[in-house]
Amino acid sequence: MRRIAVALTLSASLLAGACIQPASTGVLEEDELYNTMGLGSLPLFGPEGIAPVSASTQPFCRVGLMWDAPEGTRLEGRIGDAAGGWSGWFPIEPRWTEGIAHTGHVDVPWGQAELFQLRIAAGPQPSHLIAEGLAQIGEVQLEAAPELEPYAQTRQALGPSWLVHSRSDWGARQPACSSGSHSPSKATIHHTATPLPDSISPPARMRQMQAYHIDTRGWCDIGYHFVVDRNGEIWQGRNETVIGAHVANNNTNNVGISYMGTYNSVAPTATQIDRGATLLSWLNERYGIPLDRSHVKGHREYRGNSSGDCPGDQIQSRLSQLLGGGSGDPGGGQESGTGTLQGVIFADTGSGTADMSIRIPGSTVSAGGQSTGARSGDAYWSFSLPPGTYGVTASAPGYQSATRTCSLAAGEQAWCSIGLVEASGTGAAGELLGVVFVDTGAGTADMSQRVPGAEVRAGSASAKARDGDAYWSLSLPEGSYTVVASASGYRDGSRSCTVSAGQQTWCSVGVLAGGGDPGGEDPGGEDPGGGDPGGENPGGEPKGRIYGYVIEFTSADAFEACEGPRIAGAEVRMDSGEIVQTGSDAFFELWVEPGDHVVAASAAGYLDGGYPCSVEPGGESLCCIAVLPDGPPQSGSESQDPGEDGSEPDEMVGCSSASAPGSLLAGIVLIVLLSRRRLRP
Repeated sequence: MRRIAVALTLSASLLAGACIQPASTGVLEEDELYNTMGLGSLPLFGPEGIAPVSASTQPFCRVGLMWDAPEGTRLEGRIGDAAGGWSGWFPIEPRWTEGIAHTGHVDVPWGQAELFQLRIAAGPQPSHLIAEGLAQIGEVQLEAAPELEPYAQTRQALGPSWLVHSRSDWGARQPACSSGSHSPSKATIHHTATPLPDSISPPARMRQMQAYHIDTRGWCDIGYHFVVDRNGEIWQGRNETVIGAHVANNNTNNVGISYMGTYNSVAPTATQIDRGATLLSWLNERYGIPLDRSHVKGHREYRGNSSGDCPGDQIQSRLSQLLGGGSGDPGGGQESGTGTLQGVIFADTGSGTADMSIRIPGSTVSAGGQSTGARSGDAYWSFSLPPGTYGVTASAPGYQSATRTCSLAAGEQAWCSIGLVEASGTGAAGELLGVVFVDTGAGTADMSQRVPGAEVRAGSASAKARDGDAYWSLSLPEGSYTVVASASGYRDGSRSCTVSAGQQTWCSVGVLAGGGDPGGEDPGGEDPGGGDPGGENPGGEPKGRIYGYVIEFTSADAFEACEGPRIAGAEVRMDSGEIVQTGSDAFFELWVEPGDHVVAASAAGYLDGGYPCSVEPGGESLCCIAVLPDGPPQSGSESQDPGEDGSEPDEMVGCSSASAPGSLLAGIVLIVLLSRRRLRP
């Protein structure tokens, strides 16, 4: 892990032109410092690759960024105060990356600031970028109630499958904490302020937004309950019975529905409005949310902000259409004529419609009271139907039935292909899936180098990573498994993952040559937890397993119990040379030679920490590592909101608070820790 060193070079020079016009940075929402969507065709960066200075509407303690750019793009930033003092330029490292999508953040070294500036250090300009000045980090984290625990796994939440894509459909991470439950009684409409047309798929954008909300804003999960993409597909965010993070001071009992894109000047599609109307109708039937403008509002109506603000003028002006049943006729009428709903039935191997190469002829398909069989050869089917929204169901022997919701306009030919997942004989199976990649020390934060042909084993099942992207999948009875990946020229990698009946769980595995264990978490899927002390030695040698969490030191007793705020993205180093990085749950594990070791941890914003640990041959040792804040401690998880329009949760945790000097406290802690040497076989 590369630590961000911010060298403060505060000077007495005054900032020239500190009063920045919002249009010069493309700002769309009140907390934004930059947003390329607000610039139209104009570039954000000048000829020398430098963006204008951006002044925040309020002091901020963190700058959060979400951007789309190829791998070679490198950004730098600097932070300024109201008096005109500036830090030096420092690198902005991605804290989450998937393809061209990235998220990250930097904290103000001295507490609060008002000015920020970006520049490009290398590579092409980002195709899209949002930067926000965040005054508060985190939301209230309640102890998970028993009824909320299953929601921590990838599964269909309460939104019906015929209407809403489940969290597993977009590879959601499990929530980082619990925000508490509520009873939906109203709804608020948003837009995500992301690109149109979009350069990445809706599931990928969902994963990017969730990473931003959890890892930068410090929220428990993606802030919205539902997101409607440009094609009218609806994606489940938080369970709608869980308090969201989308309207400051008004989240309780409020369902957040966000339209993916920016709608200040671009109109939503008719399908988007129709599907949003169907969703509101379902919320009315399920929870009794009244379909009137007193109970369904645009986000700007809570904030009292200017036109152009969330959810954009083009969505705000259509709220009556949403309540009236759709875009065809706000008064409730229906378009005349018919259209053609068509598609193919294919075997879903985990890539959705990105891979429809395996067709299932003879499948039964039904929609709108009609039924047909997918034709031989290409498994094509079609229906002639009146305009409207339909739940299309497909079934075939040996596969799990599936339903997809598709909308049809008069005279339109709309595609609605459906993938079926192979069923197990017991009916109690689930699917593990992932990729095999070369672990370069960043865990699953960097899966760019794939290992096609690798053998993957879990339980009695095995599979070979396919050519190209090294994707694999295994159908297994529900339970916990150690997944082992092997490839010629690489050391075996392993990971513990849990299979849930009828569900898909991502479990990508990294392999490397010469030592270290990949560990980590798959950013494109659900994290099964990783804290299971079970498993096997991936190398087959008589080594031992050291595992644990990197935590912030709060007290000696808390450290002894391995309790304290967990730190994702920390670098963990063994005295024997192995290096791994903690995932979003702050978990790490290492396979090492038996004996006494010193395990050290480093994390941005913290003083390095270390602790002696011991492990027997073939044994295991729990060894949590505590680190101290380097200066004022930070609270809340590292996270930020890319798609949110600047709103905060009902209650927030401040960015920083006063503390004892770091060096003195570090010395005190070291004495305490060494006096409580913990060697756990």
